[in-house]
Parts: sequence; structure tokens; C-alpha cells
Amino acid sequence: MIPRLATARLVLDAFTLNDVQAVVELFGEPEVLDRVFAFDTPYPPYKPEHAVAWIAGHLPDFLAHKGVVFAIRLDGRLLGCVSLDLDRAQDRGRMGYWLGRPFWGQGYATEAVRAVLAYGFQQLALEKVEADHIAGNAASARVMEKAGLMREGLRPHHNKKRGAYLDEVLYGLTRAAAAAAGVLSAYSAALGASPTPPPRPRHPDDPPYAEELVAANATSIERTLLQRHFLGKSVDELEQELRVYGKSLAPDFANLAPVGLGYYLKSAQKYLDSEFSEGDWDFAHGLVAAIAPRLRDSALPKETHELAQALVRHVRDQAARYFIEADKQPFAGWVAEALAD
Repeated sequence: MIPRLATARLVLDAFTLNDVQAVVELFGEPEVLDRVFAFDTPYPPYKPEHAVAWIAGHLPDFLAHKGVVFAIRLDGRLLGCVSLDLDRAQDRGRMGYWLGRPFWGQGYATEAVRAVLAYGFQQLALEKVEADHIAGNAASARVMEKAGLMREGLRPHHNKKRGAYLDEVLYGLTRAAAAAAGVLSAYSAALGASPTPPPRPRHPDDPPYAEELVAANATSIERTLLQRHFLGKSVDELEQELRVYGKSLAPDFANLAPVGLGYYLKSAQKYLDSEFSEGDWDFAHGLVAAIAPRLRDSALPKETHELAQALVRHVRDQAARYFIEADKQPFAGWVAEALAD
């Protein structure tokens, strides 16, 4: 479920346990570890169990909207890693990357960073991407600057590594600065003619990918909210969220792309497959308002259309038990619109 990105030369996708030995060999090099703030143990520090534990955390963190980690590959061979740690409350990402020593100096890191910047700004609707490097790492500075990140400052003695206090150089790029500099189009070009990643096989029970989730006409704010609440959630997981936040989430169904709408209507169906309580009615009322106009969308698959109509009929039948005068007129109109031939 971690996205797959493609550039002119590279593929960025999920790490698997088949990558463990390559990660140990590439990341475990002392010259690579020297460039990473976090790793502070004596050499040789990196073992297969470290790689297994690291890889095992990638998907849970992605599904929890904490971050995304991409393997950098060339013709199937692992070159390194690029990642984004996410602060969704601030719409901010913090980028990190490393590259195996045999692949330094060939432009691979810059190409991968550009692709992930494109993904962060366009698919995750981030407002800013930040990065940093150890002072004196001129190669990392060149990668950040070539990718369009701008130096923002220096934190003296900000990190301690093997007893030494290291200066941290800060870089960042805002959405506005990226657009003003014309680099967003360059990032899109790095991903090919379209910012949408190449088609990938997806099992029908898998949640929609980011590029399948949001309707094309959704605003950046709507896109952010949809991805925060819907992206990566199974039908059962979203059903539980609807039971807690249903009233506030109901309008979001209006901005789901056809694949996302069809998938997540199953969550609404599970939630509403009973007699309504007052809170359930609030969600159902908002859901009908959101999906009624969607049933005029010729792009909706037949099964999605039929599921939406079945939900509206169920809500209509349950609504007969309620007498909410202020809601009767608009609700009747939404139902009529949804069930019109």
C-alpha cells in the first residue's frame, strides 16, 4: 500500500524483507553511517535484525500517517532510501535519505528527492518540506540545493554522536516558494508526463491508493482532510472511525474519487446496517446530502452507483421513524435526487 513512484531512471517503492541483506551491506558502511545523525553505536553496528525491525515499521507508520519510506531502485537493484516523516497537524514533512556508497556522485539522490518532493506537495498536500544534514557534508548540501530546498539556518552543537557535538544545517521548501520558483512543474516532470504514479495491481480488498482517493476537483484542504481520515484505512477501520466522528466525516464522501467512494461506501453500509440512534441519524443525513449529487456522475462504476442508491433507500426507510421538521424538506430533496431514474 506504500505508493510506487517512477522517475526517468529510478523506481521508488516499499522495502521488503528481500532487501534485508542489501540494506545491511549498503547502510552498514561506516562512511554511510557517518552521515546519519541518529546512528551512534560503535562499528560495525548494523545487523540483519536491525534491518528487519526497521522495514517492519514502515507500513504501520504509513497507515498511521506518520511517514512514508521509499526504497530507491535502479533496474531492480537497491540503491538506498528516501523518506518523509509527517506532521499532519502542521501539513509538514521532514525528509531524510541515504545512498549506498557505490552509487554516490551519479545524481540518484537528487532524482529521488525531487520525486518525493513532488509526492509530498501534490499527493500529500504538504505546505512545507524540511531536511537537514551534518555540517561539513557538502555532498548532501548539493543534493538539497539541486532539488530546490533552501538553506534556512544552522543549529550549533545540536546533535551528539559518539561523544562529539555536531552542527545541524537546516533546509526547507514551502509550497509557495516551490510554485514561485517554477520547480513544481520540474518535480512533475521527474515523475513523468503526469504526477500520477504508474498503474499498480491492487487487490479489491486493499484500500485505494492516494491517487485513487480524492476527486479531481477537490481543493487542497479537502485533499488533506480526506488523506488524513481515509487514506490506507480498511473498511473495518473506517467503520470504527465513522462511529466516533461520523457527523463530521459525512461531507467528505462528496470529494472521494470514484474508487474511493465505492470502497468506503462499504464502511458506511456496515455502520448503518442497523436501526439508527440519534448520532447515526446525523451521519446518515449528511451522507445522503454528500452522495446524492454524485449519482449524476457518469464516471461512477455501476456497482458503486447501486450501492449508493441502496444506502439512500435504507436511510430513507429508517428516517420514517424520525420527525425532525427542520430537516424534512432538504432531506426529501436529497433522497429524490439520489433515487431519480
